[in-house]
Amino acid sequence: MKKSATTQLLLVLFMLLPMISFAQSEGMTDEHKAYLEAQEKMKKQQVPDSLRFWRRGITPAINFSQVNLSNWSGGGQNSVSFTALVSAFLNYEKKKWSWYNNLDMGYGLSRIGTSTAPWIKNEDKLIYVEKLSYRIGEHSKISWLNDFRTQFAEGRRYFKSETTGVDTSQYVSNFMAPAYLTSALGYEYNPNKNFFLFVSPLTAKFTCVNDPILSAAGAYGVKPYNTFRAEFGALANAKLQFSIAENITFSSTLTAFANYETLDRIDIFSDNSLLFKVNKYVTASFTANMIYDDDIKITRGDGTIGPDLQYKHVLSVGITTVIGDKP
Repeated sequence: MKKSATTQLLLVLFMLLPMISFAQSEGMTDEHKAYLEAQEKMKKQQVPDSLRFWRRGITPAINFSQVNLSNWSGGGQNSVSFTALVSAFLNYEKKKWSWYNNLDMGYGLSRIGTSTAPWIKNEDKLIYVEKLSYRIGEHSKISWLNDFRTQFAEGRRYFKSETTGVDTSQYVSNFMAPAYLTSALGYEYNPNKNFFLFVSPLTAKFTCVNDPILSAAGAYGVKPYNTFRAEFGALANAKLQFSIAENITFSSTLTAFANYETLDRIDIFSDNSLLFKVNKYVTASFTANMIYDDDIKITRGDGTIGPDLQYKHVLSVGITTVIGDKP
């Protein structure tokens, strides 16, 4: 990976850290905490034996924003956007065995200008992560990790044509184009519920481009007119999550994959979020996502094409709730 890209990635990864020191909120009283712990203990005692080792929950959320201008001297355009998100998990733990399942889905659209302007996608993800583990020590596990990622709908890149000066778009992605499946067997260090580190020397990464146009162009690292690519290498995956205050949670996940055939080029995926819980149903969040994949060619601002750091951040306010157990 290029040094410049690595430097950019490290800088962005830590851009959220200063925000933590400024975050303040009132915490619960000791009496309130004791009451909640007692309630949780009573719930566990009432759970049937067949379900005692399971935890499951769903967290749906809807974010919405609108700008409406009328005779506004400062100028601007009307806009409307919405995003629907669903996060679900199903976990099993008994003695030395554990099985974790997590599903993240999101889809959003935005429109800028008049009611005749097109709707443009601003969020689209479908991610399923499964991990089967066997505990071999107090903080150690042997784990098998499976990570599947794709999107729901067609994706386009929007730009202004250099020849005509007209706004145009280019078809770049769709459902299962691309899709990524990573399967890894390795060692996991899990000292507490807030942090884990997973390292695997036995990792297979599969890329699928199930679209005739994109596969013919050799998009996302597949050979032209092929729809499938397999890579074998090593993987490192780490997650840090903790509560800054009673209603503020920070979460960061970093995944690095190195193909044994090209160890000098490392694929990096990073997801970071800062969640503010205003009340039982209203939340505000800031998310930052970064990807560097040497096989994905990006058209840069200067017109050159090649691998580069992909970055997206979203600041949103919306309505959310928790159904079942808390994550």
